[in-house]
Amino acid sequence: MAYSQNCSLLIKGHIEDADTHQKLSGANVVLVELNKEMVTDDQGDFIFTKLCPGNYTIMVIHVDCETYEQKINLRKNRHLDIDLPHAKNTLS
Repeated sequence: MAYSQNCSLLIKGHIEDADTHQKLSGANVVLVELNKEMVTDDQGDFIFTKLCPGNYTIMVIHVDCETYEQKINLRKNRHLDIDLPHAKNTLS
């Protein structure tokens, strides 16, 4: 008998600016291994649904902040609160 994998898990979260604590709308959140991408809403929230258990890399990109990466071993639903630090501006 073959068993199907339970692909009903989710990763949801909230993105804020680490310096100002403002909610970051318009941040790109990427599940690297699945090449799934979404943009945070006006409250800085995101959600990925219908995920199978496994290892994933979350990448968060916002124009004013440093890129963030986190490895996740997904075995149950997860909620992430991510604070993005401002990008360091260098003038040449």
